[in-house]
Amino acid sequence: MPWPTASDLQAFLTESGLTVPAELASTDRVDAAIAEFESLSGWKPFAAITSTRHFRTGLRGTLLPLGAGLLAVESVVSGGKTLTEGQDFWLIRHLGGEDFPAEAIEFGCVEMLADSVVITGSWGRMEDPSPAARLGVLQLAASMTLSSLAEQLAVRPVSWQEGASKETFSRDLGKIGAAFRSAGERIARTFLRTAAGL
Repeated sequence: MPWPTASDLQAFLTESGLTVPAELASTDRVDAAIAEFESLSGWKPFAAITSTRHFRTGLRGTLLPLGAGLLAVESVVSGGKTLTEGQDFWLIRHLGGEDFPAEAIEFGCVEMLADSVVITGSWGRMEDPSPAARLGVLQLAASMTLSSLAEQLAVRPVSWQEGASKETFSRDLGKIGAAFRSAGERIARTFLRTAAGL
C-alpha cells in the first residue's frame, strides 16, 4: 500500500473527531510528514524506489557501506565490468533475514573494485510502507495540520463553514497536535536504522 494522500489525512482527522478545512490537510503536509518520518527512522527512502547510485570506493578492504537500504540489486558494475551476486559480491544485511535491506556489499577481493562502483536496484526500508509506517506519517501530518491551525488561533479565533456544517476551533488543538506528533515519532523510532554508522 503506498504512502497516505491528502484525502487519507482528511479522513484520519475526521475519524479522530476533527473537522478541518481541506486546504489545511494538504499534499504538502503529507509530503513533509513522509520526509520527517524518513529522517526520524534513518531510512531514506523508506518506501522502495528503483534508482542507480554511484559510489567512490577508496576502500582499503572489501566492504562497501551503502548509506541506505538495498532491497534488491539489478546490477553492480565496477570498472566497466558487471559483477555477479554470490560470486563477485554478497549483500550484507545487518538487521538479519531476507526481510531487511542490505546496508553494505562485501566484494570477493579488492582487485574487483575500481575507483567507482555503480549499483542499480530497489532502495529503501521496505517495498511499500507498512500499516504502522502509514499511521506514523498520518499522525505527523495531522500534527502539522493542527499546529498550523493553532498558530492561526493565536492571532484570532478561527471558524469554518461549509454548507450547513460550521466549526469553531479551540486553542486546545496545539495539545492534540502535540499528542499526534509524539505518537508519530514513537512509530518512526520503531523502524530506527541501527547500522547507519557502517
